[in-house]
Amino acid sequence: MFTVVITEKGGAQRRMEFDKNEVTIGRVQGNDIILPKGNVSKRHSRIVLKDNRFIVVDLKSTNGTYVNGRKITSPLVVKPGDKIYIGDFIMTVEEAAQQQPQPPAMGYDEPPQAAPPRRSAAGGPPPLRNSPAPQAPPQAAPPPPLPAAPSEPAPPPDMAPERYPLDEEPAADAPAPRAPAGRTRKPTMQDQGPAANPPPGPSHPTTAPPGKRGAPDVEVPAPAPMPAPVAVAAPAPAPVPTPAPAPVPAPVPVAAPAPAAAPAAAPVPAGPAVPDRPGLEGALRAVVGRASYQFDIRNADPSAMLDQSRRGQAEQVVQQVISQLTSESLLDGIDANVLGNAAVCEMVGLGALEDLLADDTIREIVVEGPRRIVADRGNGLERVEGVFTSADAVVTIAGRLIAQGGGRLEPGRFIHHTALPYGPHITVVLPPIAIRGPIIEIRRMADNPGAAAMVSQGVLNQEILDLVRDAISARRTIAVLGSVGAGVTTLVGALTSLFAEQDRIVTAEDVPDLAIGREGVISLGTGGASSGVRLCDVVRQAGLMRADRIVVDDLRGTDTCDVFSELAARPGGDLVGMHGQGPAGLELVRQARLGCRGGNGAAAELVARAVQLVLEVERDEEGAHRVVRVTEIIGSEEGEINAQELYVYDGDFSSTGVQASFQG
Repeated sequence: MFTVVITEKGGAQRRMEFDKNEVTIGRVQGNDIILPKGNVSKRHSRIVLKDNRFIVVDLKSTNGTYVNGRKITSPLVVKPGDKIYIGDFIMTVEEAAQQQPQPPAMGYDEPPQAAPPRRSAAGGPPPLRNSPAPQAPPQAAPPPPLPAAPSEPAPPPDMAPERYPLDEEPAADAPAPRAPAGRTRKPTMQDQGPAANPPPGPSHPTTAPPGKRGAPDVEVPAPAPMPAPVAVAAPAPAPVPTPAPAPVPAPVPVAAPAPAAAPAAAPVPAGPAVPDRPGLEGALRAVVGRASYQFDIRNADPSAMLDQSRRGQAEQVVQQVISQLTSESLLDGIDANVLGNAAVCEMVGLGALEDLLADDTIREIVVEGPRRIVADRGNGLERVEGVFTSADAVVTIAGRLIAQGGGRLEPGRFIHHTALPYGPHITVVLPPIAIRGPIIEIRRMADNPGAAAMVSQGVLNQEILDLVRDAISARRTIAVLGSVGAGVTTLVGALTSLFAEQDRIVTAEDVPDLAIGREGVISLGTGGASSGVRLCDVVRQAGLMRADRIVVDDLRGTDTCDVFSELAARPGGDLVGMHGQGPAGLELVRQARLGCRGGNGAAAELVARAVQLVLEVERDEEGAHRVVRVTEIIGSEEGEINAQELYVYDGDFSSTGVQASFQG
């Protein structure tokens, strides 16, 4: 019989006992030890007990298995106390005999115990062996190497487990001698492995004296039987290079109240409270953390979200965990129903986003990291209630949203876009681009206001609207040009209401953003940069689908030349949204030149064949969107665009007196 001690980064520590000779480890059900994280393979590794030796075998896992910081490539014998790294987890094995408390060891037979007693001048714990300490006194010299030395080449520091009081197993599960230390200071990598099992005894951890093997360089040697007098002297400065003060002759039993002197070196309280987190948030982390050992909480398959049996399993696991935490008096004052629902939503659904998405008054939701959620109900973004248990949980929820839109989070790609079948548009930004944590932006597309609403909102006047209607009837292609944020996409969507009801409309976009309020619209997209599909390919496909009207949005850069070439070959009457600034003719030629051969002459001729009317849009100082210029392109000559201004805005919409060529 042996025990495996498992510690998860940012989660709880648990102990699993096995009365068998082989234990399998992996991410999915069917393994003896389930580690539900994406960086753990389905069948990752196994531990074999043979001839009273523990052997770790990697099962050709994706990310590998590490022992004491070194990746194993073949079966490796490990000793109790060796650290086994699998994904975000650290494991150690213990023989059955090691689980029993040992009698006090007065002879200092274990060299690792010389390090914990040393204190800095401020009373804090000693520096790790690999931390420089040039000012340490001779007594603070590092002890002989630990069996599981922290100075070994270990995985990155982020694998060090972070412990939260609510996530800890009850202290009774740990060996009794270790309980006081676990309650008075935050665990370190040294504490996690059982290799440094301290000799139990009632004396305070600061009582280790200059010993035979713990501090070989002590200047004034002291007899081995002298540890007791230092027991009550914990507050005294430890670095003094002399034996403990004689006036403290207290015998060893008097050291029982020593824990009262330890708070000076204990920044983390031992109780269930989480001082820097609201109670519900800390409880949610504890519930989801413990539940993850029995349930795969990182499944982003959209079909899994609809699987009612899976949700039922999650509910059962959550109720078991809540019952356990309640029996440990860790959920006092917390509504178990609210907690259970929040945990299940994060494990199998969209977590804190579910209630927000069900609120029709919310236009936009932004998540930045696990603890910041803001929403816009019409008055700008405001903080709303709700949290996630971790940044990993935010990424998992983001993956579920992207999967609902038909995509997936691709490794090495940090920005993702999609549109959900029921309307909202999703943008996901991941670290390192997202500095303060993964970002999820959800925008509900407003209903298409229609062209008439543009007049009432002052974006254009009735005369300009009539001009645009005549241009569409005469099958002139119209470009809406403006800077980002000027309302180009909104105006393009509104102008589609001028198309005839029987027209077949196909949209072509890089990022889905158009709102067209009519049935029968076919929407095409590039699928993002990683798809290898360019916007011009989508426009070409739209033409092959016998579109009467092609609506292109967010055209810019090198795609302009090829898209204009596609539009120039059509009968006209299409609509294009472009981002750029400057006089219409010059800006269109400038962008067309980016992908065209032949210089200004070829670019100007292409623009004249592809676009006949340009509406320039700007946003004023008060945030209002407005058409500031309407220009007709009537041809090109000697590399220059021939254009005439029809309307300008200079405080009011004014006609230049020039009539468009397509108006009778």
